[in-house]
Amino acid sequence: MICWIVCRQNRTIGQFFFYCKQSVSVISHHSKLYFYDTGLASALLGIKETGQLQTPYLKGELFENFIFTEFLKYKHNHHSKVDFYFWRDNSGKEIDCIVEGILEQQAVEIKSARTIHPDFFRNLNYWKSLSGNENLFLIYGGSENYLRSGINVLNWKNCESLFGK
Repeated sequence: MICWIVCRQNRTIGQFFFYCKQSVSVISHHSKLYFYDTGLASALLGIKETGQLQTPYLKGELFENFIFTEFLKYKHNHHSKVDFYFWRDNSGKEIDCIVEGILEQQAVEIKSARTIHPDFFRNLNYWKSLSGNENLFLIYGGSENYLRSGINVLNWKNCESLFGK
């Protein structure tokens, strides 16, 4: 518990809280932890060489963590009035990040893969059917930006364009 308090006060780790607004049902009421420093997260996971990142679980989690820190840097550097949440239901369907601004809300899925797979859109479409929200984004490890079936696909280098930059 003391380690948790020290890490929070030193801004080593942060927390996204669950999203529970509108009529969208939220069954899972857990928060999501992330590290401000992905190097520290890697060290704590025992990653000593890049080859270890080929494990999909580790690569995906660290990539998601990296994108979260980019969002937070943008928020703080631009004094942006946005808040970040995540959403998960009892069947395991999840939206990695709900970005809630003053005028709009965006649902964001984050995938480390360099190529797009149709499954990447499943949870965003499910969220759309529940919330009616059509501001949907997929941030991935590839290099292209485009619109696919009403979902904005952004490469990781352009994730700030989510905020209208």
